[in-house]
Amino acid sequence: MRRSTRERIPSTRYNLDKYVTLTDKRESQSYEEVMADSHKVEWVKAMQEEIKSLHEDHTYDLVELPKERKALKNK
Repeated sequence: MRRSTRERIPSTRYNLDKYVTLTDKRESQSYEEVMADSHKVEWVKAMQEEIKSLHEDHTYDLVELPKERKALKNK
């Protein structure tokens, strides 16, 4: 495989010193964690509202997968 000889220049659009992601690590990372959380009722309500919004906004179309195709995996 041939590698580029072009000199790489770091992006100046977003200065990493000025942007920070803060988290308190309290947000659940999986459905199982949500179901074990003491606020699971609120979590489930929020998830249902998000799904309803996606349907109402026609964000995607649910279609049947053709027999000769495989679905892509995601997290």
